[in-house]
Amino acid sequence: MTILFKKSRTTISKHIKNILQSDIIIENSVSANFAQVHQKFAHVQYEGDHKVTREIDYYNLEIIMEVGNRMNSEITSIFYNWCMDTLADLNGENEIQSNLVRYENGNV
Repeated sequence: MTILFKKSRTTISKHIKNILQSDIIIENSVSANFAQVHQKFAHVQYEGDHKVTREIDYYNLEIIMEVGNRMNSEITSIFYNWCMDTLADLNGENEIQSNLVRYENGNV
């Protein structure tokens, strides 16, 4: 998010903390792992001859968009519009697939 919104890690972290404290988005409110707001994954890399493992925070699209809403920049508007267009396209594809299944089952 620091790269996307061109803000410092401290600024992004502050916004995430405030979002989670305000109950706008409830962390881990969805049971499916891929849909959780926040997860930590181990990241392994080599630094010289040493193998280093760090836990990296990953956030879902919902919280990324909420952080973006708190930023006041042109990038935020572009990103928000891209998200909405992409989600609309995905929703349209799901609707088409649902209609095909209903048609194939004779439930037109």
